[in-house]
Amino acid sequence: MPWLPTGWDSRALWPHSISGDLPIVLVRVAGVDDETVVRQLVQWRIYTRRRGLKLDLVILDERAGEPADQLRTELETGVAREMLGKSGGVFFLTADKVPTDDAVLLAAAARAVLGGDRGSLTEQIDHRAAPRTAPAAAIHSGCSRDKACRAARPTA
Repeated sequence: MPWLPTGWDSRALWPHSISGDLPIVLVRVAGVDDETVVRQLVQWRIYTRRRGLKLDLVILDERAGEPADQLRTELETGVAREMLGKSGGVFFLTADKVPTDDAVLLAAAARAVLGGDRGSLTEQIDHRAAPRTAPAAAIHSGCSRDKACRAARPTA
């Protein structure tokens, strides 16, 4: 069973050698800082693959020219080389060769989208893990439904 949202056709991913049969973790590379995120996720993918977790790590480099070429070379010659371009491994794509609709499909299909100049991996994970709860006083008073009331109360 494909891991794509309802109504999406996984065949759009096939030209990129991605079947859509496995969950996708997408990392967008928009700047140099995202290369660190890529390296951390490749190490994580090696670890999780050894433990039997089946997923595709897709790297979408949105930069043009030499920086993208250098990252591709690093992946091809480094620790990711054995699983590069293989199902359940790591896929490297560049935005100049991926149609916009396919990039949107990848982001929609991904179980997690990281990178994109949003800080370190730790910052991105901690940001998503932060609980979003209303203050206890607002819940008990019914204030959580009233915008003016919520604006007047301090948040926790």
